[in-house]
Amino acid sequence: MTVTRTITALLNAACLPGRKMHALAALLSAVKLGSPEPMHREIDSLVSLLKPLCSGDPKAKISSKLVVPMQRPSNPLQTIETPEDERTPTVFISYAHADDAFAMKLISDLQNAGHAIWIDTVSIKGGDAWVRSIADGIRNSYAFVTLISPDANTSRWVLREYLLAENLGKAIYPVMARQADIPFQMIDRQVIMLNESYADGLRELIAALPGAAGGDAAGRAGGGSAAARVDVPPSTRAGADNAAASIVARSVESRRAGRDARRAA
Repeated sequence: MTVTRTITALLNAACLPGRKMHALAALLSAVKLGSPEPMHREIDSLVSLLKPLCSGDPKAKISSKLVVPMQRPSNPLQTIETPEDERTPTVFISYAHADDAFAMKLISDLQNAGHAIWIDTVSIKGGDAWVRSIADGIRNSYAFVTLISPDANTSRWVLREYLLAENLGKAIYPVMARQADIPFQMIDRQVIMLNESYADGLRELIAALPGAAGGDAAGRAGGGSAAARVDVPPSTRAGADNAAASIVARSVESRRAGRDARRAA
């Protein structure tokens, strides 16, 4: 993902030449200017986290004690009932009713990882309210997670949600909730096997969602000759990559949603 690679490169590049400011902090400060108010505290926390790297100490590191866990978003669960001015970019979860318990656990875990979630709560599928809920939710999302199970595979509503997300060019993440055949429309996608080891699958999903550090990106990223490199522990690098790229992705989606709303007005 381009955002992830850019974030990783900036994290590696470290301090801007002639300034006691980290390159990633500079990007986040610029992003803050056009971001919704609820994101400002999150951005400020991460900028503060990066300050020790540009203190002038060539051995400076981000202390693991200073790494702040991802906080639950201010509006962690959104539906068609959420007022438009309170909506933020989300992860859309598509699942069959039979997988409610599994979906609720996954939703809680993703919220704890810093992602706001959109779910469909309309009881009558196929009606105007349902169509609006699905369209609004998927358009507002920066990622689409679809649960695979025997029941999901026979649900026309799960299929329709998937097709709309694909048509809108959303990042799609199939997740195996209960053992089932991989649907034909997902045959070329990598499926995350939460049914085999939930903990391992969850880590894989969180790492894959927008905002996570890509394994190959870190290997390719390098600092420019004019910038000072610093030592960033791998565990801290992943956390900083995840937090920063998530902020950037959500900020971009928020601006895009605002622009679309103004055009529609």
